[in-house]
Amino acid sequence: SAVDASLKRLNAEVIDLYQIHRPDFLTHPAELADTLISLREAGKIREVGVSNFTATQTRALQAHLPFKIATLQPEWSCWSHQALRDGVLDLAMEQGYTPLGWSPLAGGQLGKAVDDVRSSVDHEEQASKLIDTVTLLDQLAEKYQVSRAAVAIAWAMRHPAGVIPIIGTQRLDRMVDCSTAAQVNLSQPEWNQVLQAAQGYPLP
Repeated sequence: SAVDASLKRLNAEVIDLYQIHRPDFLTHPAELADTLISLREAGKIREVGVSNFTATQTRALQAHLPFKIATLQPEWSCWSHQALRDGVLDLAMEQGYTPLGWSPLAGGQLGKAVDDVRSSVDHEEQASKLIDTVTLLDQLAEKYQVSRAAVAIAWAMRHPAGVIPIIGTQRLDRMVDCSTAAQVNLSQPEWNQVLQAAQGYPLP
């Protein structure tokens, strides 16, 4: 019914990529797979992706599908970088899934003025790390002659999994600004410095 409603709203005959927005803990992956197979055989969807799934949840669903999952959609930014260590990006590289990173600007956190960070973040340690992160992003933005947002998006794109950041804006000027991220090629030391600032401790 959700697919039919989407097709009606889109005035379309098929959905090119249908993503499960989050796992349903009370649905067996085989049951979900059966539904997705039926939708694909009916010609209503072409490809299937998963959003907010862990690596093991993705594997469990893939085990019941006769076709390959196309996309993974984790939260991904230099501020929300858990996908580095929870296996999601590793799984994408292992299986050839395309990762789509949601909230590459951390829900606006990475766009805040330094003076506004302390009043908007409850935990002092978190505020300190966020200030260090945006300060470093600003330094890199000055070096590459782009905006802070462009550097943050360039950071997200630099991972070898080939993450495609999902830019949530509908404003043309912001879209154009974010597109300048393609001009930024962060070095490995620069990328690591941003990660270290965000996590608050050095890499081993």
